[in-house]
Amino acid sequence: MSPAYPPIPKFYKWKGKLVCGSLELDEVAVQDVKGGPSPCIALATALPSTQSTLAFSSFQTGTDVRARLVQAGVSKEKRYRIANIDSPTASPALLTLSRYMQKQGLVLIAPVTAEASDKVVAFFVVFPKTLSYMRSLVTISNSEIQTSIHLLLGLFEISEPVPIPSTVHTPAPLQFYNPFPSKSTDVNLQYALRILKLPKELHTFLASKPRSYCVWRDSTKNAHANGKKNIAVADMEFETRLLHEMLKNYEGENKGFYTDTEIVFVHVSALKTIHEIKSFAERMWKRVVGAFITYGRHASVPEEMWGFRSVFEKGGRVTCTPKAFLENPKALLTLLEDIGKHQHWSVNLQPEMLGALVRMFHQREDPLWMLEKGTFALACIFDLITKHNAKFENTPPVDNKTKSFRFFQGQLALAKGSCLDINPLVEEALQVYDAKYANMPNDKKYEAVVADIKKDMRSAQLHPVLGAQYRRFIVLASEEETKDLDSKDASNQPVSHPTYFVVYPHAIVS
Repeated sequence: MSPAYPPIPKFYKWKGKLVCGSLELDEVAVQDVKGGPSPCIALATALPSTQSTLAFSSFQTGTDVRARLVQAGVSKEKRYRIANIDSPTASPALLTLSRYMQKQGLVLIAPVTAEASDKVVAFFVVFPKTLSYMRSLVTISNSEIQTSIHLLLGLFEISEPVPIPSTVHTPAPLQFYNPFPSKSTDVNLQYALRILKLPKELHTFLASKPRSYCVWRDSTKNAHANGKKNIAVADMEFETRLLHEMLKNYEGENKGFYTDTEIVFVHVSALKTIHEIKSFAERMWKRVVGAFITYGRHASVPEEMWGFRSVFEKGGRVTCTPKAFLENPKALLTLLEDIGKHQHWSVNLQPEMLGALVRMFHQREDPLWMLEKGTFALACIFDLITKHNAKFENTPPVDNKTKSFRFFQGQLALAKGSCLDINPLVEEALQVYDAKYANMPNDKKYEAVVADIKKDMRSAQLHPVLGAQYRRFIVLASEEETKDLDSKDASNQPVSHPTYFVVYPHAIVS
């Protein structure tokens, strides 16, 4: 008669070491919590008590791993098991690890093979409990996860056994640039370097000599709703603390944003409020060599603008208001022609702006009829598009779901005003203007047009191509409009308003 073995408990528990590559992450306890709707390999079979380590080769991108699992037939309606990963010694290492994996969008994955076979029958995946796209593969509520738990272990059984792909057990190691190898024991510094991903070029720039700097994050006046801090604000503050931790290792001085500095670090979520920095326009205008460097991540900003990037580098993008042309047409045309010839500057004439200009100038005549007659008086400004490479467009939107970043790079490169005839341009401008402002009182239309011009320039500042390409975003306005703007409190202005200049100065181009 065979000996009676003790029954495996309903909720199996395993203790051992969590290992990634050659690095021992922590002593962990894995507690079986819940299975899927269909029977799955028991956790005790895949991770027996005789096994002392739970080993993974390296971190991998979570979105890629999820796609691989779905392709292998994994879903919340099929076979899986979920287990909590806890620290028996109450070590903070798991919390630090989960935050790192969440910020970087990383998971750990390892194949589970059938006994005496080289076929993969399941995958072990370690992921943060807050990683929503991994949680979507299983059905588990927050009440089923202990508050102290930060990492989950998923055992996902696949539809059919498959050979072990080489990309699973020998993935590329996670690389990042570490300019301070002698400070490897400084946990805060090393954590900041991993999260923020310091580029080598930026390190060389900061280390070459002491440089004054300031750090601009989003203003706190709207940071809290109903007395509670939202997640986006918490992430921004967390990344800002990491930046300060990293900058402490250079000789530069944080002088704050009330004085002129050589570098302005801007959180990507604060680009929309950067105009609130004292004398921001003067810094952009006078200090050509000053560096504006973004850092961090935010859902409202295109992914191409995340991380350390130099923005507002050189040159600029210029447009104008209709009244600017009506006040001083000769000076405006001469200035825009000069700007269009410069390699680092571009002229952008929005369709609604040109449509408003045509309607204001030809209030009693039909502009299209005058165009056919050859007596259209505004042909000179449309010639900027057909003869001087001005752009006839609004800032292209960035929607990662429908359009790729490279598509917009190509579109912007091709937007050279290739139309040789002004007739379709005039027709298009009038159609856009009439359709957009048809249901608006006449005395409100001009104000709405100017607001849309400013909105378009703000979008250009946040555009992943334009924001990196140009330093200044300028609206040429009439003297009356410029005085009205200067008389208002800057705090009441729309966020990230562009710089305004009267038409006549020729010193813009630099």
